[in-house]
Amino acid sequence: MKKLLIFLITLIFLAVSCSSSKKAENDADILPDEDTATTDEDADLDDKDDAADLDDKDETDYEELDEDEDATEDTDPCDPNPCFKIENSNGECTAKNTNKYSCGCVDGYFWNGEKCINPCSGVSCNQFEHGTGECRTDNAFTFRCDCDEGYYWWGGNKGCLNKKPDAVNVCTGQNKCYNNEKEIPCPAEGEDFFGQDAQYARLGYCMPQNYSIDYSVENEPVVVDNNTGMMWQQKIPPIEELYIEEVNGYCNNLVYGGYDDWRLPSVTDFVTITDFGRYDPAIKTEYFPDYGSFWTSNKRVDRWSGGDLPHIYYYTYYYSSIFDFKEPLTFQTTTLSYYEENTLLYQDYHNYPHSYNIRCVRGSDTESTTFTSQTFGKNLMWNYNNDTILVKKTGAKHTWQEALEYCSELDYAGISDWRLPNIRELYLTGNTGVHSSTTKMASLDSDYSEISKETTLKETTKNNTLCIANDSCEDGKFWNGEKCAKNPCAGNPCKSDSNSNGTCTVLDEENYSCNCNKNYKWSPEKLQCVRTCQDNPCNSYSNSDKQCYDDDVEGFYCGCNEPYFWNANSRKCTQNCDHNPCLDEANSTHECFPDEKNGYTCGCNDGYVWLRLDGCVTDFCKLDSCKNIPNSSGECRIVEEFGYLCECLNGTLWNPIEKNCGDEGFSFDWGTE
Repeated sequence: MKKLLIFLITLIFLAVSCSSSKKAENDADILPDEDTATTDEDADLDDKDDAADLDDKDETDYEELDEDEDATEDTDPCDPNPCFKIENSNGECTAKNTNKYSCGCVDGYFWNGEKCINPCSGVSCNQFEHGTGECRTDNAFTFRCDCDEGYYWWGGNKGCLNKKPDAVNVCTGQNKCYNNEKEIPCPAEGEDFFGQDAQYARLGYCMPQNYSIDYSVENEPVVVDNNTGMMWQQKIPPIEELYIEEVNGYCNNLVYGGYDDWRLPSVTDFVTITDFGRYDPAIKTEYFPDYGSFWTSNKRVDRWSGGDLPHIYYYTYYYSSIFDFKEPLTFQTTTLSYYEENTLLYQDYHNYPHSYNIRCVRGSDTESTTFTSQTFGKNLMWNYNNDTILVKKTGAKHTWQEALEYCSELDYAGISDWRLPNIRELYLTGNTGVHSSTTKMASLDSDYSEISKETTLKETTKNNTLCIANDSCEDGKFWNGEKCAKNPCAGNPCKSDSNSNGTCTVLDEENYSCNCNKNYKWSPEKLQCVRTCQDNPCNSYSNSDKQCYDDDVEGFYCGCNEPYFWNANSRKCTQNCDHNPCLDEANSTHECFPDEKNGYTCGCNDGYVWLRLDGCVTDFCKLDSCKNIPNSSGECRIVEEFGYLCECLNGTLWNPIEKNCGDEGFSFDWGTE
């Protein structure tokens, strides 16, 4: 009996243990881990947050959710679809990644990152004098009003004016604001990073890009820039390897779209159609479907010399600028050709072909339009195309954030509304060096445009700073730092001078000067660009024969009396014995004899002979060095290249390394000097 009782108790214990174990396993299936547990209260709060996110559209940027929010790799920000609750959305939701999306909008409305808007809403174009009342837009941030005939839209800050706008007044396309790391809501005045490109665009300081396509000639569409009037070839030829002469010839001889006055665009021409709010390509592809790297008309010539006297080498390199719509802020150059010569009469010329796109343009060349300038103290101020923009060069360097603040707080020359220029304003006012600008260019991150990466500016990088302001003077006058004064560059008289590049400089209220093309200089007496040699500057050069010659690189050069020659580096007639290099030559008598052909020759002590490459060296011919060499006639001659050589017989050749007559070496016509 006792054994039976013990057996029953054991069975009961085992049954209870199994039941407890099974319950624990089931509980483990339904209870979350401690790290991932969510209470009912937490779930309620999450639901409330989600609802608030959808209802409070005006305060939430759906494209910039907090990076710290919990999100798994499988999270779809479009599920559930938040766009159904966005006013003026068509309900289409596009996921950018696991926590970013954008909504499609109905016609006339555009997604600005948080809602669908129409910039024309609440804008009355009737408020602008000479406006028709019609408002147009093609993006979420800028608008343009139609103007009466003969008037043109200059942006909401100026309205309709009776003169065509300048390329410098066209918006860059950047409509977002950034700090040094990421996109941010555009800051208010007084906040960090205030004064950015997008903010001035929204305030109407520029006019949006505006294009149309002329299909009047079949298969030859022409893109018309309705702001500047420039016309662009839309259909471009296939890429092929070309020399620069062939590239220029293509545009100069092109008959396309009913026009035959096409030309190769300059860098600044391409800047006018660049959309800095886009990346790779930074251009409106709906108008310019073909993009990449393009030839430009910009050329650069570098000339320098190397070596030591008397063995001087002269190099001339010719370069062309290449414009790339992937990163248009970083201009490329390519070597077209180079020419090399030296004092040993060596000459070498190379011409290189390259493979880039060609797109031709017609209309005013922005590279040479239209600058006027005046100087106040040590700071240069420019007016672009009839007194539109004033520029102050500060002579200081700042980080990007510092530059934004510096210009917005600047009070100078009686003007208090200075601002940091955008990238268009920099390039189209001729300031093409490394400067800070308000423009940050969109860059590609994965498959969507996320934040800007300025190619020249980083948080700690300090660049040159200049500031710009609008000129409030009426036409025909310019701001002289105190008042609106008579402008002798009004109407730009330099435009009519065929030998000027179109840049007019204000000297004072009565006088101006024009920048002249190569081989020309400004004549204040004749008020025109005259040939450099016309007034013969060589008359004033010492040791010159008074003959002046035009030169594409230097402008001019002078003929010189013997033994003098024109030195391209010092720009004067010189001779190589001016500073007597023979004083430092060993075994020399220190006498120097100038020689334009060879540079100079030093007199040498007895038993030595002058070689251009080696100086005063032992005269081996006087030592009868050739008499004991097999297959040599014993005749000896001093030559520059080898030091000395012996006349070889029996078909043998002189070997200058081994100093013998053998099977390997150089043949030499002994009958010539």
